Amino acid sequence: MFRFNWQDVDYAARKLVPFFFSLFLVLVSFIHIPIFSFSEIAPVIPLVSIYHWAVYRPNLVPAWSVFLLGAIYDSLSATPPGLYALIFLTVYGLVVWQRKFVFGKNFFVYWLGFVIVYLLTSIQAWIVASIWYYTFIELTPIVFQLIIITGLFPVIALISLAIQRAFLSDELDAS
Repeated sequence: MFRFNWQDVDYAARKLVPFFFSLFLVLVSFIHIPIFSFSEIAPVIPLVSIYHWAVYRPNLVPAWSVFLLGAIYDSLSATPPGLYALIFLTVYGLVVWQRKFVFGKNFFVYWLGFVIVYLLTSIQAWIVASIWYYTFIELTPIVFQLIIITGLFPVIALISLAIQRAFLSDELDAS
């Protein structure tokens, strides 16, 4: 006989917090900001969340959920299909693979790690998009995206840390 238990529901809901926060950032990324040509230089904000959860709680964000976030991002953007699913999975894979260099370090190392990962995946996206469109895409938007996301990172990362502390107890810790 199945017994309904609110503690199990609470536990499952808490495990979904990283996914839904990342999904929220995917949707926020597409809010129109009335600044001339901002859509060309708008950074990929969900990468901050994917990076954060891959560093601190990779067990709560499996690869399939990262792929799903990328597919949703792709469906909302005018980019080659699968581009951001690939980018999101690349970030996730790189960070999970190398998280020992960032986990437990100070905020500057955490921030610098993100900037490096963002730069590498921006170059990857540029190469894939250039091949897709059979032309070299201008690099200026990538530079502006990197500058903007470097400035936004502390705010989004601190929100992610606050969410982690508020909703995710130590029993869910992957480290």
